[in-house]
Amino acid sequence: AIKELVRQTPPSPGPAHAVAADFEGKIALLGYDLPNTIERGHKFTIKLYFQVKEKPPSAYKVFLHFDGPGTRFNGDHTPLDGKFPTQLWSVGDYIIDPFEMMAERATTPKGTFTVYMGFWPGGSGKRLKVANGPADHEDRVRLGTVTVD
Repeated sequence: AIKELVRQTPPSPGPAHAVAADFEGKIALLGYDLPNTIERGHKFTIKLYFQVKEKPPSAYKVFLHFDGPGTRFNGDHTPLDGKFPTQLWSVGDYIIDPFEMMAERATTPKGTFTVYMGFWPGGSGKRLKVANGPADHEDRVRLGTVTVD
């Protein structure tokens, strides 16, 4: 239910993997949950934890990049399966965004993948800038790594 995923108090338990990052002072990333190993051809869930610091400017999507041996697979999505997009987010909200995805067996090699995330409005729109946190030069936050088996 949405009320368990959109709250006024910090989620308990919190994320399994804490990552502190700030997107333009508007959204703070608190961390994520993701299995250490995922199997090709099987669904898995990545769960992101956010705190809203300032009203986000418009409808941003979450992008997820799993960058591995010579390839990338994506998990681009509107938060909460489109049921609670960023334009509905309010200051003080804690948002838990579970997203189910899959590493395709045919196109995803086995190996270690680095997971990145960020916010972008779609198309050729500009990503929200990462004000602080483990970011790269592409306004992506580095979450960690996962083994694809």
